[in-house]
Amino acid sequence: GKPQTALQHLKRALQVDFQCLPALSHVAAVYHELGETDAELQVLTLLYEALGKRPSAAASSSPYFLMRTELLVHTPVLTSLLRHHHPSEVKYLLAQRCLQDGRVADAVEHYLDFLSLLQEGLQQQVPLDGSSALPRIPEVFLEAASALEQAERHQDAITLCEEVISRTTDLIPRVLQVEEMLEQPECSLPGAELAGRLLSQKESLCCLAWRAAGYLHQGWAWAKLGESKEAVTQFSRCLSDLLRVQLHGSGIKQTENLQPEVEVLQKIRLLALIGRGTQFLELGRHKQALLDFQHSLQLSPGDPAAASYLVQALWKLNRKQEAAAQWQKFSQSCPGEDGQQQGQGRPIPLYLVSCLEQAMFPHSEPLARSIQDYLGAAAQDTSC
Repeated sequence: GKPQTALQHLKRALQVDFQCLPALSHVAAVYHELGETDAELQVLTLLYEALGKRPSAAASSSPYFLMRTELLVHTPVLTSLLRHHHPSEVKYLLAQRCLQDGRVADAVEHYLDFLSLLQEGLQQQVPLDGSSALPRIPEVFLEAASALEQAERHQDAITLCEEVISRTTDLIPRVLQVEEMLEQPECSLPGAELAGRLLSQKESLCCLAWRAAGYLHQGWAWAKLGESKEAVTQFSRCLSDLLRVQLHGSGIKQTENLQPEVEVLQKIRLLALIGRGTQFLELGRHKQALLDFQHSLQLSPGDPAAASYLVQALWKLNRKQEAAAQWQKFSQSCPGEDGQQQGQGRPIPLYLVSCLEQAMFPHSEPLARSIQDYLGAAAQDTSC
């Protein structure tokens, strides 16, 4: 809990041995904890350059190098402290941090560099022992697509998402029954078989989430290109995919093992409904838009974007009294409570953040003024 003191010791370690790159990676981690993004990115860039200049294993085969500290230490905690990061891991961290900080152009550059490293054979660069900082590869593709979208390179984003969709299609069953296995008594299955089936369902849910997220990103990308009909098609494919999962609340609540995957699927469904509804509004299909926004609120009661779009759809359908009543209902609800409820949930995956931002309602003030004018006129008519 003393990050400044930690920085002093890590810098001293680098002064003792300038090739102690694990110390450099820990410096970046401390800067990240302190929220000093510029310093963190500088250190990560320096680490990536240093890793690129490291001598190969063949050139490091002298007896001196065989006595490296990390080869003599077998305590798990110390081993993890001295673990060398691979260049691809550092490149991904650079991309991720830039995307999180809104540095879209830099994020795109780093993600594209990282994808080029994938083409060179990532399995030879990153250990497969679970210690890597890299997420699953489809998530990296979706994060890169998110960065490309924010950089207004929508066609490139669509292409990346198509790769995710095509690669995961054959891995998803037509119908995924989640609750049946969970509701069986534990004694009916051996422990290994139960764990295996749970892992299989977890993997299927992950693949489904990636594929659905691919369609979701494509929908928003086509929307940004002004192709509302194509956007509706992609959002509909996303929603159709999610119908493959047959979830029952009682079954899911019996375990926490699959809850993160289920929450991601629900968030994707919410964003797809809002996205398709917005494009129905663009096409003048207001009744269909209204249905999507109503379903959104059933899925996530009180969601500000869905509530605002619902009011707009009612307004466009000339159901102004209902629109005003809904607007008053949602404006009177305490925003602090909604924010507190949202904060209690798990953070959404990085690849969904841009979709969440695009789903936000952009016309709040003009719509509010129109409704207030309507309510004011209605009040005058009543008094007369």
